[in-house]
Amino acid sequence: NNPLFEIESIGLNITWTLIELGLFNSINNTSYLNVDKIIQYMEYKVFEQNSTNEEFISLICIKDSDEEIKKLIKKYSQMEGADKDIQLKKWIVVGLKRKLDMLSDRVVDGLMDLTEFWLPYINEKWCPHKYHNLNNCDINPSEYFTQENYNKLIKENINWINSQIQLIHKLEKM
Repeated sequence: NNPLFEIESIGLNITWTLIELGLFNSINNTSYLNVDKIIQYMEYKVFEQNSTNEEFISLICIKDSDEEIKKLIKKYSQMEGADKDIQLKKWIVVGLKRKLDMLSDRVVDGLMDLTEFWLPYINEKWCPHKYHNLNNCDINPSEYFTQENYNKLIKENINWINSQIQLIHKLEKM
């Protein structure tokens, strides 16, 4: 499952900075990209959609040299200068969509999975997740670990995804 196609399918732009972040960084303890997935995406764009993107073509031409591809991706990313925070949010959106698709029906397991996903960002103002042991949640444990609260948190996470997609669209048009 290639996340570049997922990002594109929800209407978000693929940038070199996004590719660089996905290739060289672990986001929520997940490495989303490898060179093969990048080349797969670029070959699709060039051969199936007739893209004439010169950078794509140059990477396809050296597809057997992972190190050269990584160097060029870094170079293209630096030249592009896309906002890294926006690109990171795209990866978080994709990761959260995947997490929500695989959540357990069991309340405790699902809440723990959501908490684990959000842990790196739990102190960020934009983080939608509430955890009963932190200052961002005034619910006691007996209320927190209920089906009703679980459903509410899932809905809040879905709403967060939708709002982030809208915000990213707006920011990238500026």
